[in-house]
Amino acid sequence: MDLDEDLDLNQEEVLPKLNEELESVFRLTVILSGGCPGGRPPWAKDHTEPLNLWIQKVCTMSTAECHQLANSGDPEMMHDFALRAAAGIELPSPNSLLAERYWNLLLHNPKSTTYHLGIAHAQLILFTGVVIEEGYAGPSSRMDDFMRAGIHAEAAAQAGHGRAPNVLKLGKIFQAYRYGQHKAVFGQWTCFWAAVDGWVAEKQAALDKDSAKRAERSSRYKCAAPECGLEASTGKLLRTCGGKCEDAYKPRYCTKKCQVADWKNHKPLCKPGLQAANTKPSRSTRFAMDPSIQVQRHDLAIGGAPG
Repeated sequence: MDLDEDLDLNQEEVLPKLNEELESVFRLTVILSGGCPGGRPPWAKDHTEPLNLWIQKVCTMSTAECHQLANSGDPEMMHDFALRAAAGIELPSPNSLLAERYWNLLLHNPKSTTYHLGIAHAQLILFTGVVIEEGYAGPSSRMDDFMRAGIHAEAAAQAGHGRAPNVLKLGKIFQAYRYGQHKAVFGQWTCFWAAVDGWVAEKQAALDKDSAKRAERSSRYKCAAPECGLEASTGKLLRTCGGKCEDAYKPRYCTKKCQVADWKNHKPLCKPGLQAANTKPSRSTRFAMDPSIQVQRHDLAIGGAPG
């Protein structure tokens, strides 16, 4: 296979400066994440590690060299070259057709590992046009494209890539066809659906746990200043009163400004040993700690004062 014919590129143009390729390298890591379980390779400790690795790769190996090694049958270089082609690393522009060719070659390479097969199938889902991504054909509603996407998703799941973002995105699209008259077709991919259902169940369990935690102590996640009402995703994002008030009455604030504004309400409670039995919190402080008061205020605003 001729390099110039494949890349439509003169060899003298193959090595541009790294700073001209950073955008393409970032695009490559996004493409890579779509085919990996959890959105990153198994060797990566976090989502920044693949970017750092690929910056080093671009510095030490040109796309032309990677292309030659890919053509020698090295599965890792086939994988890397497909990513480079899809992202447009040292190419005039991203070349999805070239990337698709090398993902398919990877599937038929006897040296490919289970990881290579899983990521290739997960990446090839995008080339069916069913999952819409920038730079790929689509959208497609053709049954043969749906079938190809399902087959790739099933094979990816069997290879341990069932929770790759590309696979999960397809699961969201296929959910509407999974039952009813389409069940025989779309319900046949058991490993694919097991991966999707497992991921959904874990996410729902995490949401339920978070909801229960918030309900148990709602004041931990809401700014106590009555004119603010900001809700944080975690309690750590709000600053806690540093006074000697009891934990049950200790308010949290999103800013120092809110804490100062609410001081007139919280001051009577900011004492050691203060208990609900002998001291009643101010209405504004109770409003921040008891969401039901907000409902009461809403009812009054609609129906007027009680008769």
